[in-house]
Amino acid sequence: MENKGNELAVMLSEHSKEIAALAPEYLNKNRMLSIFLEAVNNPKIRACTKTSVLKSAKRMAELGTEIVGAGGAWLVPYGNELTVIPDWRLIVKKAREAGVITHATAEVVYEGDTFSYERGMNPNLVHKPSLSKRGKPIAVYCVYTLPDGSKDFTVMLTDEVEVIRGKSKAKNAMAWTDFWGEMAKKTVIRRGLKPFEGASPEFAKVISADNDAMKMDFDLEPIAEPQAIKKEKVIDVQPEEQSEPEPEATEPEPTQEKKPAPKKKEQADEGVDNPFVEDCEDCGDQISSRVAEFSQSKYGKKLCMKCQKKQDK
Repeated sequence: MENKGNELAVMLSEHSKEIAALAPEYLNKNRMLSIFLEAVNNPKIRACTKTSVLKSAKRMAELGTEIVGAGGAWLVPYGNELTVIPDWRLIVKKAREAGVITHATAEVVYEGDTFSYERGMNPNLVHKPSLSKRGKPIAVYCVYTLPDGSKDFTVMLTDEVEVIRGKSKAKNAMAWTDFWGEMAKKTVIRRGLKPFEGASPEFAKVISADNDAMKMDFDLEPIAEPQAIKKEKVIDVQPEEQSEPEPEATEPEPTQEKKPAPKKKEQADEGVDNPFVEDCEDCGDQISSRVAEFSQSKYGKKLCMKCQKKQDK
């Protein structure tokens, strides 16, 4: 088994440049790769195929996280296949980075709590957890803050959560049987943030990764956070080749100013459905239909999130 661990380490080192190329610029690629090099010492990961370990390393890079566990993604062996499952906090983080919210949180409501909510013209939610013994969960909700400072919320009763759970092949996995509250929080957050899923490519990727993972029927036994994170151990990653600087261009003749050409819709990230089906009327960038509808109703024209912020100033 030790030889298998060495083989995985060698494989990750050999593909380090390829993995790093998939990660966003802000991600500490050495730190992320060190997690995988340390993780191969875990017997459960050693039992996984080299192909699935490599795919998981690439998926972590694509998701833009170097955290294993809460706030990042979980490494979960499914038989001999390693799977990456986004934590609900990572979903919230990517929604914030996309600019559609500034904050979001979720809570479970239990029997004995004081809880009420109303929609309509004056939405309101009240939750006072009981300080004595609490009974069974009866509902779950998420509250999120929009860029303009306004708040909104989504509530799901336990029956609604169970309907969603029943559609997953992982419905009887440890994730649901032992950590129902955390899975319920992710479920209601997914529903609350659904209108914004196409707000950015990274947000779309984390949602797609969660969809792929939760369709699987596995026994959820997350791998503990590797000690390499705390020790700050890193591996050498070959630096990306630097292109030669372009010669300074001469000042062009005055021409009529044109708006930047919109990005081609066919340039969607591999493996993710292209959610960008509209063009921003100010800068020409692609935006999702949901963002376009929101902007049309508020500003009278279709704008991306950046141009919306300019309108608010």
